[in-house]
Amino acid sequence: DCYCVIDSLLRTDTNLPEYSFDAIIDKGLLDSIICGQNGAVDVKVYMIEVERLLADTGVFILVSHGNPDERLHFLEQYDIDEQYYTPWEVEVQALAKPLALEAEELDVEDPANLYFIYICQKRAEMVTKKKIKENKIKLEKKKKKPKKMKAPNL
Repeated sequence: DCYCVIDSLLRTDTNLPEYSFDAIIDKGLLDSIICGQNGAVDVKVYMIEVERLLADTGVFILVSHGNPDERLHFLEQYDIDEQYYTPWEVEVQALAKPLALEAEELDVEDPANLYFIYICQKRAEMVTKKKIKENKIKLEKKKKKPKKMKAPNL
C-alpha cells in the first residue's frame, strides 16, 4: 500500500531491507546506466540490487528502448554458479511508440519504433536455489576463517 521513489539503485548502500518490495518499475534508468562509462558493469550492480530488494515472489518491470538482443543478457542469467544469477523468468512485450503526427505511419517491424517491456517474475524454486547456494558459500567462508588463539597466561 505504499511506494518509494528511488533515484538510483546503482549502489549497494541504499539502506533498504532485503525483499522489501513486491514490485520495482524501471522506465529508462537501466537505459541511462548502460550508456555510462562503465555501463555493462554498472547494469550488473544495478540488477543485483533490484533482485536483493524484490520479495521472493516480486516482479521487476523494465520499460526500455533496448530490444531483447540488447537487454536479455542482463536480465537472464540462469547459471547458479554465476555471480549475477537471476531467479526470475522474463516475458517480453513490444509496444509501438506513439505517433508524433496523425498522418505518420510507423513500421512496427522496425525495433526503433517500439518500446520493450520486460516483465521479470521471481520464481520460488529459483529463489530457493539461490538461497541454498548463498548459505553454502557463507558456511565455506566460516570454515576458512582462522580461529583466534589466546595467548597463554604466564
